Amino acid sequence: MTLAEARKKVDLTQEEAALKLKISRSLVGLIELGRQRPSFGLAKRMARLYKQPINVLFFDFEGFKMNQKTGIPSL
Repeated sequence: MTLAEARKKVDLTQEEAALKLKISRSLVGLIELGRQRPSFGLAKRMARLYKQPINVLFFDFEGFKMNQKTGIPSL
């Protein structure tokens, strides 16, 4: 599941998610595209807001890659 899918599943726009997370809408977009990595604290807040386990949102443990469009390696 991508971050965008998780955000949409809880019926939030990027702007609404940004307001709740206290970050900019552009940062939400960059994180969703895999162009920016969130801090661990922000990743936890996103997981809580999107009602998903953090590993589901950010990691593909079978491939050891970030679970986003660009596939930025995490390990």
